Amino acid sequence: MKSVFVLWNSVLDFSNEINKFLNNEFYVEKTNYINLEQYYSQFVNDLYYSEKMEPSKIEAKLLTMLKYPQRAIVYNIVNIEKPTDIFNQYKKRYVCKEIENAKQYLRETYRTKVPFYTFDTVIHASDDEIEYQNNNRIISLYEDLTR
Repeated sequence: MKSVFVLWNSVLDFSNEINKFLNNEFYVEKTNYINLEQYYSQFVNDLYYSEKMEPSKIEAKLLTMLKYPQRAIVYNIVNIEKPTDIFNQYKKRYVCKEIENAKQYLRETYRTKVPFYTFDTVIHASDDEIEYQNNNRIISLYEDLTR
C-alpha cells in the first residue's frame, strides 16, 4: 500500500528530521518540495475537499497555515509492504494502522515546536488506497501548475 505524507508549511524547518523519521519507518519512494505560492490555499482546499471534509474545518486549518510565511510543502510517497487495516470510528472506515501511528507520532512531536499549532496543521497523510490515489492526483496537478 502507498501513502502520501504532506508536510505543511508549519514544519518545513523540520522537514529533514521528519523525512529521516519516515525513511526509518517506511520505504520512501519519492520526496519532493513544491513552492505553491499563490496556489497554496487552493491546494489545501482541493486536498481536503477530495476527502469530503467540511468547508468550515478546511477554513480553520487554512487560517492557521496562512500565519506562516512559506507557501510550500514537502511530500513523501511511502510504501507499506504489509499494512494492517483497522477500523477508524471517527472516519467510519478502515485505515492503515502504520500510517495512523506515524501521523499521531508526528503530530504529538511537532505540535509543541510550531507556534500556531492546531490539529492537522503539521502533517497530512493518506491512510487508504483511494485517498492515496486522490491525493497523488492533486499533488501531480499542482506540481505541473507550479513548474
